[in-house]
Amino acid sequence: PYEDVIEGRPVTGFYAMHVSKFGDGVIISARDVSAERRARARLEAAVARLDAAQRLARLGIWEVTGDGRVTFTDELLRIFGLDPGTSLPPLVEAIETFIAPPDQAILADLISEAIAEGRPFTRDLRIRRAAGEERILQVYGAVHEDEPRLWGTGQDITEQRLADEALREAAVALAEERASVA
Repeated sequence: PYEDVIEGRPVTGFYAMHVSKFGDGVIISARDVSAERRARARLEAAVARLDAAQRLARLGIWEVTGDGRVTFTDELLRIFGLDPGTSLPPLVEAIETFIAPPDQAILADLISEAIAEGRPFTRDLRIRRAAGEERILQVYGAVHEDEPRLWGTGQDITEQRLADEALREAAVALAEERASVA
């Protein structure tokens, strides 16, 4: 870090220094890296905000590379009951491991169609968490335009679906009660 006062105004910055031996002496060079440090700080703050938003929304991001490697953001790993940083198996094995059996073929077909036709997809799928618990994940997927990879989001909507079902059941019970009174 660099701090000084020039013409009565404080000046701060960051410099990268390089020292090289040259004959009997040394050469010292300095480069102002303040802009890079500020850009890095802004990027780190944006990543922290994205992580917080993902946690609040129970939404994570996934990616499948052209060779079938699968990666999840830390929040999507948590949704699946896995520790952040966990390595995932290749695509076919990941589908067999994490997607409930009735939905495995559905997801495989959606991925194949997305790749073949370049069309995005959205679908609610049942997933299996690491401990065996089943959840409902709303999955969005799309083919990346510039390179052969698929990416998307997954949002845990289990509580929303349970609340919707409870509301439907309450409406039916209310209608039945009204019918019995009438």
